[in-house]
Amino acid sequence: MAQIQHFLKKENNPMQGTDGNFSFGINWTDYVEKRLTPTIIKTHIDDLKKFGFESTNNVNKPIISIEEAINNNKEWRSYVNCRKPKINLEDIKNFRIIDIGSGSGLSSLSFLKLGCKELVSFDYDEHSVNATRLTRKKFTKNADNWQIQSDSILNDGLVDKYGTFDIVYSWGVLHHTGNLWKAIKNSISLCRPGGYLWISLYNDGPTYDEDIKDKVRYNQADAKGKMALLYQYISKCWPNITESELLEYDNRGMNHYNDAIDWLGGYPYEVANYLEVISYFTDKNFQLINLFIGGGRGCSTYLFKRS
Repeated sequence: MAQIQHFLKKENNPMQGTDGNFSFGINWTDYVEKRLTPTIIKTHIDDLKKFGFESTNNVNKPIISIEEAINNNKEWRSYVNCRKPKINLEDIKNFRIIDIGSGSGLSSLSFLKLGCKELVSFDYDEHSVNATRLTRKKFTKNADNWQIQSDSILNDGLVDKYGTFDIVYSWGVLHHTGNLWKAIKNSISLCRPGGYLWISLYNDGPTYDEDIKDKVRYNQADAKGKMALLYQYISKCWPNITESELLEYDNRGMNHYNDAIDWLGGYPYEVANYLEVISYFTDKNFQLINLFIGGGRGCSTYLFKRS
């Protein structure tokens, strides 16, 4: 792992804001400046299409039935066959879409490239707002229909400010607000009748207490301590990884390096059992359209349609 230690020192790890606190946005800015490419963007667009739109086949494996998911409540890492039609990709040209907690701006950019009518992105972290703006600057020419704002999903009155949307999207954000269920409630308020709510939340699992301790320790450490904890985390998760493998991206466009920083720094940190989430949305007159159960430390991803 000496190669990884050298890499971390060379990168001058973007883990700390000017006030000494962790900033998601500094990590995302590093990602946009150094690693985001047209190839990653295309891969991410394809991932969105496979999960959310009915004009593509859900070829991801493994797939379990909705009955298995509901009746067993296990630590699956599986896609669930909900037997419901997904979003018609042709309709997106008439859609207003909001990206809550836009981070790097990659998801927002992907929806823009899929042809949405109007796009609103906001984030609480000013560095993330700037990262999203940098993504827009680097990868678009004319994006007058893309509005980027500094805001919080915990603020009241968001509907008065932005209106309602055909797709309300938030990937890996609501569980870091410090008030998960209010964040979910406010997200619902932004979804018009007949619209879709597409969110990703950390699934509960047996490592929650251990994870909280790691995140608190990381957030309380100085820059040198953060470096040591990052190296420790990478060594534990990927003991034989090389520098090139550390920077390989997955279908979401994330690499192990920036993902490790994102994971350790992500505090506050709440989790939700997927059955609890499904029940909550069912009571609010939402129908489950598609589901990936993360299991363990992973995120579960949900696509609901509002009745």
